[in-house]
Amino acid sequence: MESFVGKTLGNRYEVSELLGEGGMAVVYKAFDPMENRVVAIKILKDEFLANEEFRRRFKNESKAIAILSHPNIVKVYDVYFSEHLQYIVMEYIEGITLKEYIKQQKIVGWKEAVHFTTQILRALQHAHDKGIVHRDIKPQNIMVLQNGTIKVADFGIARFSRGETTTITENGAIGSVHYISPEQARGELTDAQADIYSVGVVLYEMITGRLPFESESAVSVALMQVQSEPVRPRDINPMIPIGLEQITLHAMQKDKANRYQTASEMLLDLDEFKRNPSMKFDYGFTTISNGAAGAHADTSFVPVDRGDAYDRRSNDTGYSPAPARDYNNYTQNPQQTDDEEYDDDEEEEGKSKNVLLPVLIGVFAALIVGIILLCVFYIVPKFSNDTVEIPNFVGQEYEQVLKDYPDLNFEDPVYVYSDEYDTGVVCDQSIDAGERVRSDTSIRLSVATDEGVAVEDVVGYQYSDAQEILKSYGFLVSVVPQTSTDAKEGEVIRTDPAANTVVQYGSTITLYVASVDASAPVAVPKITGKTEQEARRLLEEAGLLAGNVSQAPGSDQDKGLVLSQTPEADQEIARGSSVDFVVSSGEEEQKTVSIRVQMPSASGTTAKASAYINGNLTYETSARLDGNSLSFSFTGTGSNNEFTVYLDSFLLCEGTIDFTKDPVDYEITENNASNYEVRKAIPDVRNLSLSNARQILENEGFTNISVLEQETSDHTPGSVISQSPTSGSSTYSLDTRVTLVVAKSPAAVTDANDPDAQNQYDNGNE
Repeated sequence: MESFVGKTLGNRYEVSELLGEGGMAVVYKAFDPMENRVVAIKILKDEFLANEEFRRRFKNESKAIAILSHPNIVKVYDVYFSEHLQYIVMEYIEGITLKEYIKQQKIVGWKEAVHFTTQILRALQHAHDKGIVHRDIKPQNIMVLQNGTIKVADFGIARFSRGETTTITENGAIGSVHYISPEQARGELTDAQADIYSVGVVLYEMITGRLPFESESAVSVALMQVQSEPVRPRDINPMIPIGLEQITLHAMQKDKANRYQTASEMLLDLDEFKRNPSMKFDYGFTTISNGAAGAHADTSFVPVDRGDAYDRRSNDTGYSPAPARDYNNYTQNPQQTDDEEYDDDEEEEGKSKNVLLPVLIGVFAALIVGIILLCVFYIVPKFSNDTVEIPNFVGQEYEQVLKDYPDLNFEDPVYVYSDEYDTGVVCDQSIDAGERVRSDTSIRLSVATDEGVAVEDVVGYQYSDAQEILKSYGFLVSVVPQTSTDAKEGEVIRTDPAANTVVQYGSTITLYVASVDASAPVAVPKITGKTEQEARRLLEEAGLLAGNVSQAPGSDQDKGLVLSQTPEADQEIARGSSVDFVVSSGEEEQKTVSIRVQMPSASGTTAKASAYINGNLTYETSARLDGNSLSFSFTGTGSNNEFTVYLDSFLLCEGTIDFTKDPVDYEITENNASNYEVRKAIPDVRNLSLSNARQILENEGFTNISVLEQETSDHTPGSVISQSPTSGSSTYSLDTRVTLVVAKSPAAVTDANDPDAQNQYDNGNE
């Protein structure tokens, strides 16, 4: 396909760069000087211009979006269709897909998930009210703008729901298998409730960080959509409120009768939940065993009368729509293509309660879109000399139409079975009667036939391929899983009617598709080293259940990873059995070691012994300094740990401990026992008699005492007036000289019969 960069389309749109390329179209960034704005132009690829189905799909996409006017749905500014070029001009959007956002966040916070889901539902409610079903809701088709606004995109396989049968894509494209509803997976007709199911899957993925059904093949996933029940969200993420889990599972019910009937119903429940996140809803879910090997516990739905449910309201709990996020830091993904379409949206959560402005904006936007469509489809063609008005061909003989309108560009007809029209009569036309188009526009007519159509032999084909082949012949397709030991999972075993049987056009062909043998044992997958979520997914894919999940200490690098499993990997066990596993808490296992430290020899004195590990006090006791050893206990984790032991303020020893070793390894790197010097605080002996003062000092180990006399009449003779060093918090070695100043009476002491007085006198005259 040629590049349009640097070219001007429609004498108006100046194409500047390629934004992306999808399966059927290419999207360019362009500038519209007439409106002075940047736009995105989606151009159908050349190889699909000759294909009526793709042209119809492309055209119907523009029609679907053009009749929609909602802040959560992409805006269409202009369309152009010719035999050689078809494009849609849309608003240019900067942002990332919701899928990319989920990958960034791993798990989207439940408040933000509710906020996003509310916007998606509002867009769908508007589309459904207009009779349009999206049919391909998935995170890849939902854009998150820089301000957190959601925009739903890609109406390429949408259909108009009038009469339940009119589809935009006649081949029945079913959307993305991980998000399609059970009725889509079975190839049945779909309505708005299919979109509700897909929204439930998107919400499930946001709040759990995983898809409800995953497998290596799309066929397996499609079968799981029909047959299996998802793991309950709270089993994956216990932080999810039970009310939100109920809403999610209610939207994902297999039976449409048990599902939300409209987007409005789901919006009302979300609104009620936002008012009171701790609430529970009237509908409930019970976990029961379905007895089917290979399937986990089913979630059964208990329907209730919703008559008054939407009228009850709880007290406002101050719910905030979503935490503040810096969307400017996101990776820019300005515009998606085809299956990853883009949509515009304006944030409606947390906005002003004034509804007048949004209403006026909506009316104005609808008016503008209406004017554009009027110009494109009516006014411009009306005044063009190269346009024709399409007649009504329905009911006319096909051969006669060709003769009567030789200047029109008719494609090869589509022959369809009809019990309303005779053979050879036109029963449908690709362009409606009365519409003005360029004279060279291709027109395809559907011609009635009563001849039968042979069923194509699709035995041995994969389910998805077989379905597409049969649909291309105009058949409807239903799928019935069937246990098989010979065919691969997802292969067609047989068809009903059988291959080459001639049946009426539009008949339903039943495909019997191989599913795994439920009685065969399965090998336990290796889940050690995986995250808990990955482990659960691997077990589920193998047809096994997660059993008892416990936590145990492990290394910091192993936090959240599976440390061990029971049974071991590759062991064969019955399908549906449970596998227990242990997950690392990220905290290393604590160990204890006892270290003996030699005490200094200091005449049996005592000191306060304090033990520290990494600066934290772990042990304290009174130690007798008699030269023996004392044991200290240390508890911790890791390899680089430092320990110290102090005697009072003296560093006795230090070393390292490695708790990762078994047994624990330690090393004393420094031992200062031989350098220990007993130091003590000098007691306060002031105002005591000299003899008492001596006794107290000597008991503490201070024996180097000197006495000075001082005449005074203010103290009792023989009492200590002062001392040096003074008492206090400072400590001194035991050989420190302690000087005591003792009171002496003015008259000399001569009474030899008074020993204390005589000693005072003698010491004072030394």
